[in-house]
Amino acid sequence: MNGPHAKVAIVGITYRCNQSCSFCLDRERRRSGDMPFDEVRTLFETLKRTGVTRAIFMTGETGLRADFFDVLDLAADLGLDLALTTNGMLFADEDFLARTVAHGLTDFNVSIHGTTPDVVEAICGARGTWERQRQALRNLNARSATGSPLNVYTKTVVCRANLRSLTTIADDLTALLPAARLTLGFKQAVPLDPQAGREVAPYAATREPLAALATHVATLGRPALFDGFPLCCLVGAEQLSRELGDLVAAREYRLAMPAKDDGWIPLGAEYRKTPGCGRCPLASLCLGGLASVLHLTGEDLAPSPTDPEELALRLLAHRADDLAGLSAADLLEHLAEVTRAVEGAPKRRVEPAPEASATPATPPAPLPSRSEPGAPLSPRLAALAERLAADASALQLPAPWRVSTVVTADDVVTLGLRDDTRRVRFLVRDHRADARALARVGAFDLSWTTEPEHRGTLDRAELHALACALAPFLR
Repeated sequence: MNGPHAKVAIVGITYRCNQSCSFCLDRERRRSGDMPFDEVRTLFETLKRTGVTRAIFMTGETGLRADFFDVLDLAADLGLDLALTTNGMLFADEDFLARTVAHGLTDFNVSIHGTTPDVVEAICGARGTWERQRQALRNLNARSATGSPLNVYTKTVVCRANLRSLTTIADDLTALLPAARLTLGFKQAVPLDPQAGREVAPYAATREPLAALATHVATLGRPALFDGFPLCCLVGAEQLSRELGDLVAAREYRLAMPAKDDGWIPLGAEYRKTPGCGRCPLASLCLGGLASVLHLTGEDLAPSPTDPEELALRLLAHRADDLAGLSAADLLEHLAEVTRAVEGAPKRRVEPAPEASATPATPPAPLPSRSEPGAPLSPRLAALAERLAADASALQLPAPWRVSTVVTADDVVTLGLRDDTRRVRFLVRDHRADARALARVGAFDLSWTTEPEHRGTLDRAELHALACALAPFLR
């Protein structure tokens, strides 16, 4: 559906949701309201005018909007090709699904993260999720069986909780959706904040389960897609990589959300390579791994054993309709050219995890620390500030970041971090139920702020990695 140079918009018109997934990318925005309908109209018209060929609803659960069906009608009037990302809960109601399809939506991206109630509800944070999701899948299948088959892309976020049950998930979804046009999707968990960081499985831990999954999926007769994994994690199944497909199509993405429009995002903007990638035969065809994951785990990606020409032949067979007439050599040249263009944009290099020193460590020097007038700190915050000032070296920050200052004022401890050229401040407060913090870590609420002149140079992956590095110190 998305041909060469396709322009795809990731659209968020609400952050409200009826779940609270542990790895949700938008958890800190959950209290935000819906985008007003007039702004939705303006957004859709802008996307259409700038050449968008497909819009994917993401962020919150779009169907919770009171004007959901008006939004679908607006998109249809403008000729926008829509897909809806959903947890499926609303579509357990057969009438709601019927109305949605009647208003022209036929592409559903359904997030399914497990096949047992305990795993599903632990991940999604909502009781009854498992039963309602299964009913939604039955409804999608029944609708597909009685009319034109619906396009259903199931998206399973791969995390520690479900890493060893991925083949079971694939079997279950295939059995529940025999009549739909099903694509089985598996996505790497992203460590948005310390809570999500605890769910992330290192890339090295995913290789064996993903290899078994890819082999098994091939027997099910349904297409599959792997999102967020470097090619070294998909040995023998690299042709199923979402990122490789993006490189083939030179696809562009745009983020358009309430109070946020990042414009067109270059391919590979959130990916990085490690030193091990320099020894990989697929380096010219691969974006590397998600920078946030690599910052968190400190791992060095392992070279793939796959021969590039072998991969090109598999990719030509897998995408025969899109790549008809190309030779393996032509495809490899195209991929290498696109990858070089992607890597030409300025990026910060991911440093490998530092090796342990053989020499005894010298006692850390106390950091610059000051207290400003205001309300006294709670005993917990006071103890935290004292530990940070005395031994901030215990924080295992990704290189080249380091702690520069610790400031206490009113009810907050502010931790200043810097690298060679940039600064960011993390604010730690005692947890409050009504707080508008970005993350909760133990008994504390955590948020961050950057200097105005540095906001364009700090990417989200680095901020998330720094937050994850702070988490153990706050517990």
